[in-house]
Amino acid sequence: MLRVVTVIAFMLSPLLVPAQPNLAGHWTLDAAKSTTNGAPLPIDASYAIALHGDTLIVDRHTNSHSGVLDNHFIMLPTGVPVANTLAVLAAQGDGAPEREEMSATITARWAHDTLVSTINADMHDNALVLTARWSLSADGMTLTEERDGTMNGTSNGSQVLVFRKK
Repeated sequence: MLRVVTVIAFMLSPLLVPAQPNLAGHWTLDAAKSTTNGAPLPIDASYAIALHGDTLIVDRHTNSHSGVLDNHFIMLPTGVPVANTLAVLAAQGDGAPEREEMSATITARWAHDTLVSTINADMHDNALVLTARWSLSADGMTLTEERDGTMNGTSNGSQVLVFRKK
């Protein structure tokens, strides 16, 4: 009898675990619904997100007051850290932003229906940590990215970016 109960529980277990939201698609920033506490919002931004098995492949285009950046990065939402190279705009001695590349490790994990990603990087001997919480609306047409960052343990602001599916 115990075997029958165990087999039935094993067979039903996928039905008891809620499916993770599918973040794949092309997304454009809805600046009117986005908010910031710190760094200015981008002028415009977009994501192209593809899902291949457990791998999320993300292409991000950002047009900000400092310039334009395109980034391509990979996340494994299984908690496995993934090494990536990310482009950033960093202020130089004269205050003018310049494009730089930095090595970063991205760790992502599902927390119920929210994907939590953490980027850890070293930027000019400063420890940079960016945490983002990605969630999808019930109708699948709105992607919200709540993110905050620290530099050497000190907060450097937060943003809530709202994207619409194309």
